[in-house]
Amino acid sequence: SIIGDGLTPTISISDESTSATRLSGFTLRGSGKTCIEVEGGTPLLDNLTLDECGSASITAGGALVVRGGTLNTDTLSIRNSSAGSGGGLFCNDATLTITNSAFTSNRAVSGSGGGLRLVDCNTTLSGVTLENNIAAMNGGGISGRGGVLHTRDSTGFITNAATYGTGGAVDIVDTDEFSSTSTSFDENN
Repeated sequence: SIIGDGLTPTISISDESTSATRLSGFTLRGSGKTCIEVEGGTPLLDNLTLDECGSASITAGGALVVRGGTLNTDTLSIRNSSAGSGGGLFCNDATLTITNSAFTSNRAVSGSGGGLRLVDCNTTLSGVTLENNIAAMNGGGISGRGGVLHTRDSTGFITNAATYGTGGAVDIVDTDEFSSTSTSFDENN
């Protein structure tokens, strides 16, 4: 395990990263700050656990922030993390492919996107479980504005909640495209 210092993101990946830039096989535990920040490039995250990252004082992206570039993930677990919006993950103007992963018990304490907050991102979720994520406003599982969102291949939304807003599972506004294939929705509020 790697434990953050609480002052800066535990790991920062620059826009110079390539597909050879890979983080794999360990657990990051936050200490009040974002665990991983991706500022562009084309990195790969696989077989990682991000646990207890962020805090209510983080504006967006408790565990993972992606700004620009293309991020591919496989077997990523983001859990027990929090931020104002995007308790688990915050994405702005990037391309995300998330496969065989889980977002569990994350919280957007004052905004939207308990699991994921997507702003102008092209996102594909395949075999992803979003469970028990809570947003104070919209999109307990996912909140999206702009961009593209595809969910497929046994992606599941289970017991996510939007406390004062809409879309316990998913809340999307002004997206260019949304599709949901082989996706389940169970007990979201």
